[in-house]
Amino acid sequence: MRLEDFPGVEQVVPAQDSLTRLLAGAERHIADAKVQRISLETRFFSAYAAIRMLAHACLLAQGYRPTRGAARTDPSATQSLPVTLGIDEKGAARIEKLRRLRDLTEATGDIIPESALKVCVQQAESLRDKTLAWLKINHPELL
Repeated sequence: MRLEDFPGVEQVVPAQDSLTRLLAGAERHIADAKVQRISLETRFFSAYAAIRMLAHACLLAQGYRPTRGAARTDPSATQSLPVTLGIDEKGAARIEKLRRLRDLTEATGDIIPESALKVCVQQAESLRDKTLAWLKINHPELL
């Protein structure tokens, strides 16, 4: 699938300052997710926010963003990662599972298991590393 055919995204002109803010925000969220004195839920939400911001950064670098006005823009961003960043099906499925857990927890108040937090932080860090490497190769003008 091509990005122009992907549901829930629209074309934009890539802006270096927007990309820089997304990458810096993702980095802050990853750091926050590691703060032990914060609840597991807040740490999990922060790690997932980093994943979402990195997915948005990958879209932006390609000249797209989630359609404005949507109630939840992260599914279109995170689900586009196989197209933008080339992550495999297994990685995409892990991120989708984390998104669903985040949504369920927000709706029910359920407790996030420490194992889920660990996976979410690992996914955020891995996605950050892949995104930065991909940007250096494919869009160095935006860094």
